[in-house]
Parts: sequence; C-alpha cells; structure tokens
Amino acid sequence: MSSGNSSFDSLLELEESIAGKPGGPWVTSSNNAQLSLVAISLALTFGIAGGMLDVLPNGFYELVAKAESGGTSPLYAQIYGAISATAIIFAWWVTLTALIKWTPGKTLTNALLGISTAWIIVIAVRGLSHFVLVEADWDVVWANRVLLVVGQQMTEQMTQAPGSESCIAVSNCYGINQNWRLWWILYPSFAILASAYGTIAEKPARFLVPYTALCGVLMLIAWVPSEINYHSIVPITNLLKALVVGYLAFGSSYYYCSTSEEYKANRLRSYIAIGAVITFFYAIMIMNPPELVKDLAVLLGGTPAQGMREAIIAGDVVPSTLDKLAGDGIEASQWGGLFVNLIVATAGCVLGFGIGVVLAFGRQSDQPFFSVPSIALIELVRSGPLICWLWFAVFLMPDMMDPFYNAEDIMR
Repeated sequence: MSSGNSSFDSLLELEESIAGKPGGPWVTSSNNAQLSLVAISLALTFGIAGGMLDVLPNGFYELVAKAESGGTSPLYAQIYGAISATAIIFAWWVTLTALIKWTPGKTLTNALLGISTAWIIVIAVRGLSHFVLVEADWDVVWANRVLLVVGQQMTEQMTQAPGSESCIAVSNCYGINQNWRLWWILYPSFAILASAYGTIAEKPARFLVPYTALCGVLMLIAWVPSEINYHSIVPITNLLKALVVGYLAFGSSYYYCSTSEEYKANRLRSYIAIGAVITFFYAIMIMNPPELVKDLAVLLGGTPAQGMREAIIAGDVVPSTLDKLAGDGIEASQWGGLFVNLIVATAGCVLGFGIGVVLAFGRQSDQPFFSVPSIALIELVRSGPLICWLWFAVFLMPDMMDPFYNAEDIMR
C-alpha cells in the first residue's frame, strides 16, 4: 500500500511541477488526490473519444479514421493515432489539472507555461507523426537505399559493373566494378572499432550484443528482396566477413588486456589510436589511389582496368584487384550519401583532435613563435560561424589554392 501511495505522491509532484501548485480554495489535502484522478479520467476520455464533439480536438478514434481515409494502412493509422492521442491526453491532463485545481491562482506564469508547452508538444508530435506515418512515401527511400548510403555516382559503379556479380542484368551493365573499395575500408574500420572496445574492462556482451545486432540489421536490409538492383549475396557475404573480423579483433584485444599488465594495455590503446588515424588516410587512398600506388600496382603486374574497358563490358575479361588498383579510382567529387558523411565526421574527429591538441599546447607556450600563430588561428576561427568557413572552403579556397594545389571539395 505504501508503494502505491509513494507512486501517486510522485505523480502529484510531477503534476505540480508542470501545471503549478493548487490555488483554488476548494482544494484540500483530503481531496487533492481525488481531483487529480478526475483530471486524469477526463483527459483519457477526451484523448480517446475526442472529436465526436466539435468543441474537442480529434481523439484516437477520429485520428485513426482520418488516417485510414487518407490511404494509410491500418497498422500505420493505429500507430499514428496512438502517438497523437498520447500527446493529446498529456495536454488535456495539464490543462484540466490547472482548471480543476485553479493553479493560475497560485502561480500564473507556471500554469500558463505548462499549458502552452503541452499544446505545443501536441502540434509538434501530431505534425511529425502525420508526416512520417501518413504523408511520406517511404517506398521511394527504400528503393533507393543504396543511393542513400553511397550516393549516385558510387551507386552506378557498384550496381552497373559487369563481372562484379553485383549487376543482375549483365547485358545492360556498364562501367568498372568499384564496390570492392568500400569493403576494403569496412574491414579495417570494424577491426579498429572492435579492438578499441576490447581494451575496455567490461563484460563482452556489452559490445558483442549491439555489434551483432547492428551487423544483423545491415545484412537484413541488404537481403530484403523488394526493390533490389543487385545480387544480395555479395553484400551479405562481405558483411559476414566484417562481422567475423570484428569478433576476432575484439576477442584478441580483450584477451590481451585481461591477461596483461596495465602499461601493456595502455600501449595497445595507443597503437589502436595510431591505427585509427592510419585507417582514415588508408580509406582516402583506397577510394582514389595516388599515382605512386597506381605505378606500384602496374609494377606488380596489374593493367589499368580503364584500358580494358571494352573487354570488361563485353564480359571477356574480369579485372583483378591489381588491375583495379592500377586504374583510376573514384574522385572525391563523386563520393556521396552516408559514406561521405562518415568520412567527413572521421576527418573532424581525427584531424580536428590532433590540430586542437597542437594549438592548445602552442597557445600555452612561452615562445612567441608558437603562441602567437596558435592564438591568432584560434581567435580567427572563433570569430566567425561554421557556415562562413564552409562557404570559404567551397567557394574561395579553390581560387587561392589553384596555382599551387588542386584539391577536391571533400578534401577542402
């Protein structure tokens, strides 16, 4: 019984923090709980059956009926109605509590703020849920899920390459397979991520369960046969390889840190951090290899794949990895989708952290040679908004760098 009273007391405290303290002379300690129950009961009634009277906003049943009449599936209509009705019930609870207990008489600003905020939440929740569940056509997004991940140019390279086993109608395919570059980046990235978590002295399940679930979801998305323009066995197999690589990396680092002294574990963490930086530059190098890498691939026996384009398209030649490395990569201007966001975010974390540490030490230095440039650069960047520097990097920097260096947009 005491547990129930404690729960209701917590509800009363929440009620007062949102709607304000009771200000009506008819509210006493003996009937305060009963008045709260009345407000909750009316709020549930209005939130579920509202709309049957013109003076009340639409409740659950009316919202579901209108969503179904708009062409939404019954399941989505039920979800939309439940989400919107929950917000409406909350708003009615706050409003009715303020009126029944007359909280404006005690704290007017608190009551008005609580009521207005509650109905603003209703407007926001109903609008967002209506767009997501009723208006939006998610089939278009699902059909272009590859485009969403890697962008338009890379999608063509991945799905329209003969000999890659990623093109269903080989006779209609064109281009040269470039999807191997993504997998070569994914394997070391998973290894670095898993080994980094392995150095943390926590239960393995805290990493293995969400890691396995994430890979399972990715494989499920790649496998679903609806609106697919590639052979699903290819990404599923490569994701399974990446999953195994992550398991091995995590197990190795976890075992090493569990059986070694602390200074050895710290040394491994430093190696992993260095490996993360190397992996970032390795990813950029694999996507668009420099001339040195191309020349090395040719020296090892590779033939530029672009020189065998007609034979590849005809299906007479399947280029080897050395052939692809010897040929042209994917220009940074062709990167897109979530992949390019990942690259930019990684660059911000890796390069930004390193530059920030150098500038921080330079700012604290007693030598003007180090402190003055560091302070000048820090204050210059702080003086303008981020959009200003992005605009500068995209539009002005090419004119300043053109005589000396030609960098792609993603590099800038």
